[in-house]
Amino acid sequence: MPMRLRTEAEAQRFFDGLDLVEPGLTQVHKWRPDGTSTETIKDEDIAMYGAVARKP
Repeated sequence: MPMRLRTEAEAQRFFDGLDLVEPGLTQVHKWRPDGTSTETIKDEDIAMYGAVARKP
């Protein structure tokens, strides 16, 4: 499957004009709406950003 790696700034542009839900754009293994996590995954092992957003 073809893939294009993007920087955090490049990924952020996909959400322009939308209202990000906290914690906003972050590595997918860190995204928790309540801020809790029991995962012990290292940042360098996950090369993916994600977010949840609402249309204003």
